[in-house]
Amino acid sequence: MRAPIEPTVAIAARRRVGLVRRHAVKRRRHPGRPSPSTAPRTALPGWFPWGREREALDSLSRLKVERCLAVLRRVAEELRLPPGGSLAAAALLLRDLLARIHETANPLPLTGSRRASADELMVRWDRARRLGGAHDLPALRRAFLEEAERMLETLAGGRGLRPGVARARAYLDRNFTRKIALEEVAEAVHLSPNYLSAVFRKETGMTITSYLRERRIRSAKRLLLDGRHTVSEVAYLVGYQSYRDFHRNFARAGRLSPRAFRRANRGGPGGVSPGKRE
Repeated sequence: MRAPIEPTVAIAARRRVGLVRRHAVKRRRHPGRPSPSTAPRTALPGWFPWGREREALDSLSRLKVERCLAVLRRVAEELRLPPGGSLAAAALLLRDLLARIHETANPLPLTGSRRASADELMVRWDRARRLGGAHDLPALRRAFLEEAERMLETLAGGRGLRPGVARARAYLDRNFTRKIALEEVAEAVHLSPNYLSAVFRKETGMTITSYLRERRIRSAKRLLLDGRHTVSEVAYLVGYQSYRDFHRNFARAGRLSPRAFRRANRGGPGGVSPGKRE
């Protein structure tokens, strides 16, 4: 006669009891080994002022630039060397903080990520090189503060402006080297195009188009004096889609054509030397 078939529920219950017993035996054999669920988390190192970091980012998100700079100075003052005296870990955390400050001060458009330009990549490399080149803690503190102040210089220069206008001006300063429309700027600062256009003109005394043109011409003059690019290359490097537009706007701003400006400043302080490219 066949043995009665054990119900499935009873089999599952017996298996659970067996698993519990085996786990209890292992715990008795290794009483000092914590289970994965009860293992303590590693505490944050006390030599880095984590609370100041949060305070600085919060101040910047509210466009309190001076407050943010003051907190970052406290970060530098309170920073200590990690156990072992190596600067590498401290420099890495400071560089990460600077990257978070940059992201907070320069939000991406709502439509998606923005591709980093060659200039932006060079800025990041220079920042890493300066922090990594610090030979002691005081030098690291100085390099960090210099980078933070340089990074926030544009926003700090917008003191007295409405937050949306200051953010719009900073956005134009970062993106003037490519084609940019009013709608894109408005979306980046979360304002309507019509409102942004009106309030920008009211508080700066110029339209967004005029500000963008002035920013491009200022950068073009620097590149022309540098002498490493032709005039046509300079036009495209500062965001113009055609040389004709660049020539017309440059001459309108300074009463000299780009080539005449370069010739007039050839050999002067910071100017191009004979033999440089036209």
